[in-house]
Amino acid sequence: MKINGATTATLNITQAGTYTIRATGSVGGGSECTVEEMATVIVNPKLNVSLNDTTACEGASITLTSNVTAFRYTWKLGAEVLANTKSYVPTTAGVYTLEVETQKGCKSSDQINVVFSARPAVSIPSTGQYCKGEVLTVDAQSNGTTFLWLRNNQSIPNSNTKSLAISMPGTYIFEATFSGACPRRDTIVVSERPVPLVNLGNDVTLCPKDSVVLDGSNAGATYVWTNGQSSQKVTIKNAGIAGSINLGLEVTNQFGCKATDAVSITSRPVVNASLAASAPGICGGDSVTLTASGGLVYAWEGPTGTFELLSDEKIVVFPATSTTYRVIAGDDCPGNRDTVSREVKVFALPVVSAGRDTCVIQGRSIKLKATGGAFYTWKPNSTIIAGANTSSPEVKPESETIYSVQIRDINGCIQFDSVSVCIIEDPLSLILQIDAITPNGDGMNDALEFIGLEAFPDNSLIVYNRWGNIVFEKNRYQQDGELFDGTRNGEVLPPDTYYYVLKFDEFVFKQSLTIVREK
Repeated sequence: MKINGATTATLNITQAGTYTIRATGSVGGGSECTVEEMATVIVNPKLNVSLNDTTACEGASITLTSNVTAFRYTWKLGAEVLANTKSYVPTTAGVYTLEVETQKGCKSSDQINVVFSARPAVSIPSTGQYCKGEVLTVDAQSNGTTFLWLRNNQSIPNSNTKSLAISMPGTYIFEATFSGACPRRDTIVVSERPVPLVNLGNDVTLCPKDSVVLDGSNAGATYVWTNGQSSQKVTIKNAGIAGSINLGLEVTNQFGCKATDAVSITSRPVVNASLAASAPGICGGDSVTLTASGGLVYAWEGPTGTFELLSDEKIVVFPATSTTYRVIAGDDCPGNRDTVSREVKVFALPVVSAGRDTCVIQGRSIKLKATGGAFYTWKPNSTIIAGANTSSPEVKPESETIYSVQIRDINGCIQFDSVSVCIIEDPLSLILQIDAITPNGDGMNDALEFIGLEAFPDNSLIVYNRWGNIVFEKNRYQQDGELFDGTRNGEVLPPDTYYYVLKFDEFVFKQSLTIVREK
């Protein structure tokens, strides 16, 4: 079969078969000459090499393998020839080329993109320990985005953070990924350590001169007592001072595990009893409270029917006469006792007086005078202008007023009294002047006595004889019962005319006075 258009010396052949070439030309003088040549063509097929892109985690081993069997293999990275084997293990990422060649020299190739995905960094300690009953928190270091913990190769539920609180011994694995791909792990072995057993015993009460030895046990450990000592055993003595201390101990074993205990130690002092009274004594019909101290328990002694028990340490006493009471104080220590006594005196009630009833000129003040006590309290306070807590208050009533006073003596006994103060509108109308006395012992007009003068206790009286000599002189006349009765220092004065000057308030009475004696 003639090949159309094949008129040149060369022919591109694409099919197998036997091909003949015929060449025609002139030879020597113009005659044509034809030459034929025949050739058989065989077409060898190419290999269909095909590779798929692949991704592996950083550090993982992958193998690239030709999908066809060839006479020759050539692996390249760029222009660099890497291997001439059917398989190749890449160590870096990149685009790799595989060329294959048949025995007949037919070649074909393909490329594969190799990607190594990065793994996150992870780091945790290799070992850890915790004390029994405590928790070890492990904090991992990682730049990953998702996390997981495993204990003894078993996943721990809800352990999706970089921290893990561990309370059980075992081998723990921390795994981190970037969104779940290409995990990286690290391992920690956790041990549980025992804690010391510390028991200082029950609380202790030390009697005088007693002591106690406290043992922290756990030989070889480190000891820290709250009293500053550092030995395994400490001795506590009763120093004779009452009180309680709370002594604590911290024990640390060779693993650094700690345990504590504490004990309360109460020291009893030597009992030194005392007895106090709510008052130095009692006034008739009153009572006083006696209070004991210095012990924990008390036994009271005194006349039956003269006291009552208020509490273990208190009694109320109400003797009719001065009486001595005794108390025995003790505590829970054998033989630790003391006894003390106290006399409760019974005082007589004071004899008191608020003073004689009196009067005051309207609009003026007057001083009252109470007696019989050491301390005074007057009422009503509204008209007391000074000295409400003295024996002589100054008062200024606007109308007739009764003043009451509480009078307390040095023993604390209290009595009450009162005094009436009237208002004088015309003071001169109250005083009756006397011009004669008859000192004959008949009880009538025997002495110079002015009606109404009791309203003016702050007064003075002077009596003169006809020659101007003073025969009687008295301040606060008629206040204490001493009156002029016609005698001078016990000597009877002769009948005659005398003169007296009576001063009270701003008034002055001058009057002759006749002493009349019957013959």
